[in-house]
Amino acid sequence: FITADELAWESLSGNGCPWARTPHLDALMGRGTTFDLSYCADTSCSPSRSAWYTGRPPSETGVVTNRHPMEPSVVDIGQWLTAQKGPEPHYIGKWHLRGRRCGESFEALYIAAPPGVLTDVATMRTTEGFLANRPTDSPWFLAVNLINPHDICYWLGRSASDPEARELGLPEAALPAVPENFAVDPDEPELVRRTSRRRTNTPRWTPEKWRAY
Repeated sequence: FITADELAWESLSGNGCPWARTPHLDALMGRGTTFDLSYCADTSCSPSRSAWYTGRPPSETGVVTNRHPMEPSVVDIGQWLTAQKGPEPHYIGKWHLRGRRCGESFEALYIAAPPGVLTDVATMRTTEGFLANRPTDSPWFLAVNLINPHDICYWLGRSASDPEARELGLPEAALPAVPENFAVDPDEPELVRRTSRRRTNTPRWTPEKWRAY
């Protein structure tokens, strides 16, 4: 089960994105199944992770923001597989769930921390090592969690007040258009308003800066 942090569905060339080339991810899609009617349970990291490892929405896991811990009574897939004596659960890469250590649910082979440019290589090398030496006499489940393309957020943080933030050496025509829902909804829920990084930076950023981002 492979996760790439902050990788949008529409940013894959295999899904029709004209702005990026993702041949290796496209190859994975070609060999597997694409769920094109599925979507994230939340736009933030920890709430999404809590949902896909439990099958329950963030409102039930208790992880409604990155700062909220997992509800202790909620069972995740690692705990469930162990209780059912099913495939042995293993975990590699980013965890980012407060209130629950990865080792409580999985055999944690390597836990990574940002930035991904430094730790994703170790995540993949650990994954390769596991697959090369995996058990052959019993079933297993492996969760691999890459950090990138999350690292772009650090550029956002550094560039929020920089008037030249869009200067990436790219011509205007090379920048994608802003999405149709780019404008901030004045009626969005209060929780979204308080936790949205985009709302905080929007007054200081032009649409051109967001296109560069």
